[in-house]
Amino acid sequence: QQAQLERELTTVEVNQVNLKTKNELRTATAQASLVRAKAHAEAQFINSQARINGTQMLLKAVGIETQDHKTAFTYIKTLMDRGQLSMAVSYLSEDSVVRTAPV
Repeated sequence: QQAQLERELTTVEVNQVNLKTKNELRTATAQASLVRAKAHAEAQFINSQARINGTQMLLKAVGIETQDHKTAFTYIKTLMDRGQLSMAVSYLSEDSVVRTAPV
C-alpha cells in the first residue's frame, strides 16, 4: 500500500518536472523567435534608411534636382532591382546618333 502511494507521488512529481521543462522550452523558443523577428525588422529598417540616405547623396552629387528627374531615376532603379528583369542603361553620344539631312 505504501509503495503504491510512493510510486504515484513519484509519478506526479515527474509529470510536474516534465511540464515545467516543456513550459520553459516553449518560453525560451518564443523569446528567441521574438528576438530574431525584432533583429530582422531592425536590420530592414537600417537597410532602408541607408538606401534612402545613399540615394539622396547620389542625387545631390550628380546634380539631379528636379522632381521629374528624381522620379525617373527612382523608376529606373526600381526596374533594375527586379530579379526577373534584365536591363542595361546606356548613354548616347553625338557620334552614336545617325543624322539625316533636312528635307
